[in-house]
Amino acid sequence: MEEKRKQKIKEIYSVLPHLNCGFCGYKNCGHYARMVAEGKAPPNLCLGGPYVAWRIKKIMGIDKLEEIRQRELVLFQRLEELRKTLAKKGG
Repeated sequence: MEEKRKQKIKEIYSVLPHLNCGFCGYKNCGHYARMVAEGKAPPNLCLGGPYVAWRIKKIMGIDKLEEIRQRELVLFQRLEELRKTLAKKGG
């Protein structure tokens, strides 16, 4: 199982532009590839645009409905992180 995950990360990383720009919200392309492979990030956050997203979706085997579910999951996770951060700050 670990080997399959590593292979997906490598495949996803290979289609990214390697700009490490942070546009996706992650610190570099490798980190973004890992988060996508683990299902913690949607495939369409890269500055590379629709073609890169389409290639990532093919690697991940994601159809349109699954993509929508992925976005909802990521949004929920980010909102939960924000809620916890605000709770710690007393807000």
